[in-house]
Formats: sequence, structure tokens, C-alpha cells
Amino acid sequence: MAQSQNVVDITLYSDGTKGETMPLSINGQNIIGNSGPLVYLKRLKKALQIIRSEVEFDAAYPEWVVNKESTMQIENGIVWSINSMLPVNLDGKSRKNPESGTREVKPRLREDIKLDDGTALRVYGQRFTVYFQFDVFAKTPGEAEDLIDWFQFGFMDHFGGLFGSHRTVFRQRTKDVEVMKLNQSMDVRSLEYTVDLERYTAVPVELIKAIEIKCRVV
Repeated sequence: MAQSQNVVDITLYSDGTKGETMPLSINGQNIIGNSGPLVYLKRLKKALQIIRSEVEFDAAYPEWVVNKESTMQIENGIVWSINSMLPVNLDGKSRKNPESGTREVKPRLREDIKLDDGTALRVYGQRFTVYFQFDVFAKTPGEAEDLIDWFQFGFMDHFGGLFGSHRTVFRQRTKDVEVMKLNQSMDVRSLEYTVDLERYTAVPVELIKAIEIKCRVV
């Protein structure tokens, strides 16, 4: 087994249906992987709770935002959503049109490995660019500005790339809005980030061969 910084967890589909995690070392290289969007956000939320536990962090849209009858009164919070998710641009350049450029349109074979029990695994990896939107909700315009300023410059600038991301880049701030028809009257400030993530998956070689044979027979 290589050094710890060269090890990631892959998702192994041993029966072709249910994914299980297991450690993987790839040729002793320094690698980042298996941080899909939800894994990235779980790690981001954990860091947020450590630094500012009073800030709610939820998927769009939580009960405290949409339910007028809710008794859950939130002073401020951040709501995330995914605007788009595309295969990564192979030239590594940020583009105004997210769909332009040459992209890694399908998983690439990383390597075939053998486990101690003799099982051979075929490992694939693919990188994606995820367009995350973070909507900052607060009770007043001043509180909204303070929170979005901290989230962008005090948190994401320093910690956004620590959660398995190859690259985390601020993309834009969108139009400010005031929400009057939800659970509370709240001011909203929105940011969009692009985050490059890599997903590793593996399937036993025997399973691949068995499926190929059955497909040819059919």
C-alpha cells in the first residue's frame, strides 16, 4: 500500500448494483478522488459547523425557508443547489460558456488491480465540473452582506478547495433579492462556484466479462 496521501476510497460495484467503498492506491501517484457533489457538500458543511455553528446549511429548499407555518425561525443560513454538472474541460480553462471546449465525456480506465483474495478490479475515473449556487439568507440586508462577505472571502477562499476538489473557483455573484412570500421575510445574496471533482468506480473484471458474454449470446 502506498503512502496515505496516495490513497482514496473508490466505490466498488461488486455485484453491479450496490456500491461499497474500499481503499485504492493508484501507481503511487498523488491523487484526489471520490468527492462527488454530495460528499463535497457534507465535508463543506462539517467545516462550516466547526467555524460558525449558528449558520444553518441545507439543500434547496429547507423547511425554514418554504413553510409559512414552520415554527423553525432561522436568523441566517446558507442554502445550496446545483445549477449544472458537466464533464471536466480537458484543457483546464475556465470558460464563459460552460458547455464549450473538449470534455472528458466518459469515464477513463485508470488501471486493473488485483486484491489479496485474487479478485481483479477494473478501475475507472472521471472528473466533473459542478456549478454550485449558495444562497445566503438573513433577516436584514446588512446581515446578509456580512454573511456573504464572510462566506466568500473568509471561508471559501481558504477552505473551499480542501474537500477533495481539484479546483474551486468563484464564478459570479447574482442579483440580490428580498424574499417576502416564504416562512420569513429574508434578504438573499447568491454566489456561484465551479468545483472540479473526480469520481472513481470499480467493477470486478469477471463481472464485466460475464456481462459481455451474455450480451453477445442475446
